Amino acid sequence: MNRFPPIARGDLTLAQAHVVDHYEQGWLKPIADRHGGLPEHLNMTLRRPPLALALAGVSDYIRTGCLLPKALIEFAILVVAERCRSATEFEIHAPIAREAGIADDVIDALKRGERPTNLTPEQICAHRLAITLLAQRSVDDRLFKAACEAFTIEGYVDLVALIAYYGLVATALKAAGADSPQLFERLQGGQ
Repeated sequence: MNRFPPIARGDLTLAQAHVVDHYEQGWLKPIADRHGGLPEHLNMTLRRPPLALALAGVSDYIRTGCLLPKALIEFAILVVAERCRSATEFEIHAPIAREAGIADDVIDALKRGERPTNLTPEQICAHRLAITLLAQRSVDDRLFKAACEAFTIEGYVDLVALIAYYGLVATALKAAGADSPQLFERLQGGQ
């Protein structure tokens, strides 16, 4: 039940058309092409073009300005998607993670809600940071120090921003009626 259906190109306001043009020129184009349109949460934020552009800026930064390697970015997104029970987010990013070099057994373990066994030290730290931040909404000094050692302080800031942003995306997808925990349960069951 998507509460925010796509807006036909001819029905877009100038501000909305500007946002769509921004999406179609950037990294989102292959995702939109693969899924037959914009991800559903973008149809919701498109109703508020200034918000959509602000969020697009964060998304663009994560894709193009983040210090973390692409494989670690996609790994962390999958951890957030699983923790937030977002089937849509997981389905969009699993193929991107695979293309970035994340092994199928790692993706499958994350989908089942398990911590994969064959992780790099950086992935272990990113996993721990994401699940701690999402569950406790805080990071203790020990985890902060470990993350700064693994990623540098700048990388830590990037990873925290990624976790927060994709948590927002998962929440927006649910608010838009485009995702639910039940969809994630079906994804986990392979249906």
